[in-house]
Amino acid sequence: MTEKQFKELIEDNKASIDKACVMYADSRDYLDLRQEIYCALWVALKKNPNFENEKALRSWVFSVALRVGKMYMRNEY
Repeated sequence: MTEKQFKELIEDNKASIDKACVMYADSRDYLDLRQEIYCALWVALKKNPNFENEKALRSWVFSVALRVGKMYMRNEY
């Protein structure tokens, strides 16, 4: 996945990522959590860049965001 494709993925899934950030972070940690999610997505997509359809990719992005949010919350509190 190229940087341009990754930016498009982030833009296409911004609402899902923001939803996870709101669920797991307060206003002080919101941007930090969002950055953690971006990093986790980048690493995961570098390891496995193939998705068969956009719907599967969208749900996968949201599940990664939720998982990172849960880990972030556990580490913060």
